[in-house]
Amino acid sequence: GERVLTTANSVMFERSMRRQASVDPSAFRHMSEPRYGSLPQRPKRKVIIGVCAATRKTSSDAMAQILDRLKAYGEFDIVVWGEETVLDEKIPIEEWPVCDCLIAFASSGFPIKRVQDYVQLRQPFCINNVFTQDIFENRMMTYELLEKYGIPTFRHIYADRRNGKKVNVKETDDYIELDGYRMKKPFVEKPFEGSNHNIYIYYSKEQGGGCRKLFRKVKNKSSEFFPHVKGIRRDGNYCYEQFIKGVKDLKVYTIGPNYAHGEVRKSPAVDGIVARNPDGKEMRLLTLLTPEERDIARRIVTVFQQNICGFDIIRTNGRAYVIDVNGWSFVKGNMRYYDKCARTIRKLCLGSISYRSQIHAPPKITRERVFRDGDNRHILLSLVTVFRHGDRTPKRKLKLKVSHAEVLWMFKNTRQEVKLKKRKQIIPFLKALNYLIHRLETSSSLSDREQLSSLRIVRSVIEEDRKGLKIQLKPRKIIEGRVTECLLACKWGGTLTRMGMEQAKFYAPVYWSEMLRGPTVNGRLTD
Repeated sequence: GERVLTTANSVMFERSMRRQASVDPSAFRHMSEPRYGSLPQRPKRKVIIGVCAATRKTSSDAMAQILDRLKAYGEFDIVVWGEETVLDEKIPIEEWPVCDCLIAFASSGFPIKRVQDYVQLRQPFCINNVFTQDIFENRMMTYELLEKYGIPTFRHIYADRRNGKKVNVKETDDYIELDGYRMKKPFVEKPFEGSNHNIYIYYSKEQGGGCRKLFRKVKNKSSEFFPHVKGIRRDGNYCYEQFIKGVKDLKVYTIGPNYAHGEVRKSPAVDGIVARNPDGKEMRLLTLLTPEERDIARRIVTVFQQNICGFDIIRTNGRAYVIDVNGWSFVKGNMRYYDKCARTIRKLCLGSISYRSQIHAPPKITRERVFRDGDNRHILLSLVTVFRHGDRTPKRKLKLKVSHAEVLWMFKNTRQEVKLKKRKQIIPFLKALNYLIHRLETSSSLSDREQLSSLRIVRSVIEEDRKGLKIQLKPRKIIEGRVTECLLACKWGGTLTRMGMEQAKFYAPVYWSEMLRGPTVNGRLTD
């Protein structure tokens, strides 16, 4: 029951491809074959990166994080312009800022057509192909392109009423039939327009009937159920897709064809309540993508020619199916993602053919081009920095004096302090500790009873394999060359938390950009 690419949409897609072909092919060659190998050499001058999109997109925190990282390389000048320039017909595209590389993407109310005219005029290298972005405005074209290149989707049929066409509709409590193509309930009804998020799910009579209407999140709601709505909409153009309950809903974000980031979220079809974390953001859990899902991501980047791209997939019965392609999308609040995104954009820009003619050999290490000590004329070859401070778990320790043979045997070959850190070193000590605890449990001595509780705590910490665990045995009394009493110190904790790890990842590039990549005069850092 699946359809092939329709004539009308084939023409639209071919027109988009011809528009792209009318531009110098070198401007887009790296969209399908980007260079991700060795680090490109530096250009003679700074590369100008233009950012042209809706202001709410260009001023977002995610965009700011990535642009800040690009600026920190010291190789780029960033020029941003939004809808105030693009929508103003009095400002011709000839007067728009001139750039070498362009980040531009469509969104609701943003006229991508003028951006396409600008690309034809200036021929910048585009991170995301602006001509193929027309496809995202038509879900039917998106599905047909996915099918054409063998990217898995759920079965779907169309109600195409464009240009006055009539659609023969037959609807019952359990299925619909469009021009002879039948689909059983439950199914999803999606408008052709990619920017229209009023998506409905219809249920069969056996499932209780009714319709759940999905929409863009409003506070903590993303959908609402209407038990008395049964009939499908008949006033527009719609895609109908099979709906499967109890599956995982994934958001996937690509950075070029070789990297994809996956997150699992609560489906809006469950109850319409948006699950949020204490910061008020929608809760999403990182997930490891399967080889099939990574291959789907690679093919979507290549087919749609969008290096930075987001799409939705459904996991069911060990398979993955694409249900939507969104175009330019960012992961929010993930510093590692921002780092990777900035690095990839840098490689794409510096590796584009347009600048190969301007690239020269790597600079030699000379006194004028390196950091040096102004007094001794010493050249800085490398710098290693250790940051001791960070957000860590509480540091705990327990100390007690021990004179029992089960512990003192650790000094049979030494009279120096014994430190046990590795698991294979601690295991023999744990066995000896178990023997000691078992013996003291039957002892009637008051001092043995007092020590017993502390030794049990030490055993518990070892058995739970607490992070940062360390055992120290320090000799206190030595008689005739033998240790007769020692101080047992059990320490644990003091390890970096997840926040501490994120702090380290954040501070490293900041330190690099401000301390080692800052402004210089004759090779020296300025104030």
